[in-house]
Amino acid sequence: MTETSRVQIGHLIKILEVLYNAYKEEKELVVSDLIIGSRLNTTTVYNVRRRLKQDGFIEERYNPDRTVTIKLTPKGVELAKCILKCKDLLLK
Repeated sequence: MTETSRVQIGHLIKILEVLYNAYKEEKELVVSDLIIGSRLNTTTVYNVRRRLKQDGFIEERYNPDRTVTIKLTPKGVELAKCILKCKDLLLK
């Protein structure tokens, strides 16, 4: 069982949606963008990020200005596509 499998699906969907949209637009996100975009609290975003990172779905880069840039790995892109497709099917 991966760490990501222990995340509430609603939280995972919101965070993957923000990350995947940034990926499609070739934008870099910092943590505050992820918090604002997902509309989740800081602790929740931290916990989901930690698990996604442990399982190799995201990469983080620590910047000199003390911000953290986050992006999906190729594995994370595939997960996001799959999860968001399932979300779309459920909402039809």
